[in-house]
Amino acid sequence: MNLQYIADKNGNTISVVVPISLWERIRNKYQRMDEEFDFEEPSKEEIKRNIRQGLKELKLIKEGKLQTRPAKEFLNEV
Repeated sequence: MNLQYIADKNGNTISVVVPISLWERIRNKYQRMDEEFDFEEPSKEEIKRNIRQGLKELKLIKEGKLQTRPAKEFLNEV
């Protein structure tokens, strides 16, 4: 597969150019996944509510009232 990497003046990769055939496969797969999971963007209120909940949980963790777990353990469940 012929991928082309585009770098900035510092040599950091900033983009990748992929062949159109690969792009179409990726796009089709994403569209099927989107339809399968019926994902909807959260509203601003939902985002605010989730941030507030996260901040409450952080406070509880700092106070020792809520246990944490390693990220690896969490990711294994997903």
